[in-house]
Amino acid sequence: MSADTVVWERLFHAYGAATDTREILAGPLAAAEDHLWSAILHQGTVWPATPPVLAAVAGRLAEAPVLGLAFIRDVAEAVRLGDEADELRARIAGADTAAWTAAYVAADEDDQVGMWDDGEAGDLVLVEAALACWDLLPELVEPVAAFLDDPDAEVRSAARATVTGLLAHPGAAVPAPGWPPDGRRA
Repeated sequence: MSADTVVWERLFHAYGAATDTREILAGPLAAAEDHLWSAILHQGTVWPATPPVLAAVAGRLAEAPVLGLAFIRDVAEAVRLGDEADELRARIAGADTAAWTAAYVAADEDDQVGMWDDGEAGDLVLVEAALACWDLLPELVEPVAAFLDDPDAEVRSAARATVTGLLAHPGAAVPAPGWPPDGRRA
């Protein structure tokens, strides 16, 4: 998923509308570090902006492998849902999370704070974001595993830790020996 195709105006992160995320991701990945761990993954919480950022970071691993791998690992740890995933899917079924999100993004900061007190709609939006990240994890094994044989020991170590976190998802599979067949990185 390219960050260019995401409608950031319809998403939010820990500090409000994710309109700043497009510009931050347009620059060097290393320059996005503070934004990744403060706004996108805030104190272990994922937000509606987290799934597309997770995909975008995975697509840019070669640019800043240690940073990208650490971000993917930390998101995987934050959304380790295991057997709860199906229960959470049932919980959000039928919820109008898109309407709540649209209202939240359009609200001013004071109204946004109050919206978290209006029932469980906001919580369901966060559950939906966690499930979206959870569902991405199996797709990230291959791009992450490409760094398991990196010449840099720090990158190899980060890749091992990240693959281990991704494999907590029951749909994730270890790449076959000799992967990738042509020796290229994703």
